[in-house]
Amino acid sequence: MAQYSAIDESCDSSALLSMVINISSFPQAVQTAADKIRLEIRNSWAHCDFRNWTGEKYRNCLHIMGQFVKDISLSDTDRKRSLEELNTWNTYGQNYFLSETKRDVNITDAIRQQTHVLIEYVQHGLTETDNQIMEVKKELQDLESGLHERIKKLEDKTEKQDNKIQQLTHATEEIIRKQVEDPNPKFIRDLQDRPRDNEIRIVLLGRTGAGKSATGNSLLCQKYFLSLFSGSSVTANCKRGESERKGKKVVIVDTPGLFDTKAGNETITKEIVKCIAMTSPGPHAIVLVVSAGRFTPEDQNTVEHFKYHFGEGLFHHMIVLFTMKDELDKHNQSIDQHVETVPNYLKTILSQCGNRYIAFNNDHVGQSNTEQIDDFFEIVEKMCIENGGSCYTNEQYQEVEAELQRRMQMEKEALENQMEKEKETVRNEVEDKFNQKLEKEMEEKRKLKDILKSNIIKSEDEKVKLEKQIKEATEKHDQMLKKREKELEEKIQKTEDEFKQKMTENVLRTNQRNNVENDTGRLLMDIAGGVYSFFKLWFPK
Repeated sequence: MAQYSAIDESCDSSALLSMVINISSFPQAVQTAADKIRLEIRNSWAHCDFRNWTGEKYRNCLHIMGQFVKDISLSDTDRKRSLEELNTWNTYGQNYFLSETKRDVNITDAIRQQTHVLIEYVQHGLTETDNQIMEVKKELQDLESGLHERIKKLEDKTEKQDNKIQQLTHATEEIIRKQVEDPNPKFIRDLQDRPRDNEIRIVLLGRTGAGKSATGNSLLCQKYFLSLFSGSSVTANCKRGESERKGKKVVIVDTPGLFDTKAGNETITKEIVKCIAMTSPGPHAIVLVVSAGRFTPEDQNTVEHFKYHFGEGLFHHMIVLFTMKDELDKHNQSIDQHVETVPNYLKTILSQCGNRYIAFNNDHVGQSNTEQIDDFFEIVEKMCIENGGSCYTNEQYQEVEAELQRRMQMEKEALENQMEKEKETVRNEVEDKFNQKLEKEMEEKRKLKDILKSNIIKSEDEKVKLEKQIKEATEKHDQMLKKREKELEEKIQKTEDEFKQKMTENVLRTNQRNNVENDTGRLLMDIAGGVYSFFKLWFPK
């Protein structure tokens, strides 16, 4: 520092900090902070022993530097840039640099060891024999070889971590870009404000005869859906099946082959609305069921219709399921090989849905069926993770969900009113049961007290006996009161428990789904609300 005279290449961080410390224009607090940074951070890092650099020390140093940046008089731009740089170090430095360096702290020890040997060599090289010098030289060479290998490993690790950081950065930027520039406003992911979903909702799409119903039965491990080998549609209406898997309810809706039949526009509209209402707030998986035998114009027509009505966002949640896996097995063909032979339109669909596909044999039983079901739900789980845990939704799903929530709230309020009436009925029944007995006991007690107050009782023994009877009557009365309160409490609690079970989200939603599926009265149209009219615009007469 005695040689320092100008801001040139000799001006390092230590010199700059010394300027702050020694120039009186800077406040005392800033000078003190600069001195602390020079001694505890700059010098400590310049002569670094990584074993002393714990995570706590690292974070504390960044905090001190951040406060220093805020205290000195910088422009807003420079202050912001400096704090952002410190924040970057705080985010990535400890995870991707310090952690890796600490794993290879033995490299530092190796360097110290080599330095020690070099010192010995310099001190004694001129006075020792040639053999001793050669031994030292060999030891140095061995150390150098091992050191190079360790440094190479550390460089490889650093490169891998840099690649990971770049991938994460690019992925984050891509997500932000898609959120800002999403060309398809129908695809909305709003699950951040939604409570944890304890269901897996699945919609089965496909032409008549593709095997949707059989696939639904396989996935549920029960025969919910009517499945026959037929050239005409067996499933006339949207049907729902439910099962339990790993603590979650699995809800599967089997849709009829709407777009390859002669069903009228009104029927098509109605079934689409039913599908939405039964899978609200939205399906996690939209499964396109295709026969491995052939991909027909009817298959393509089905996809085009649903893509038009629900938006291309559905591909984020789509899985292509090929039935008739047994036919592939007969020809020694894997599903991957079969995919190479499918029409270009189906290849485009596979590309749009992230090449998520699986082959199914709906005649499998036992362990074979269990394995293919596990494989299917593994794809669903991975897809959900990729989608941030969200289900598919759009404007129609959101409108139907809002109406369902309104109806569920109305049902809950009606149940609460009914519960209060039931509790009042229980209270009256219990009180009627005990009141007559309590009144009888009270009357007996009053008679005994009247006798005690009168002059009829002359002897002391009779008086003591009478007082004992009054005491026993009081205790009996109190016991009966406690019994009444206990019975009343138990029966009211039982009533509340029964009604609370009926008022859970799961039960209320199931009731609404049942009403929609059974098409009770005008309920379906009421639930759909404006959505029903909206769909009718898609299917003009």
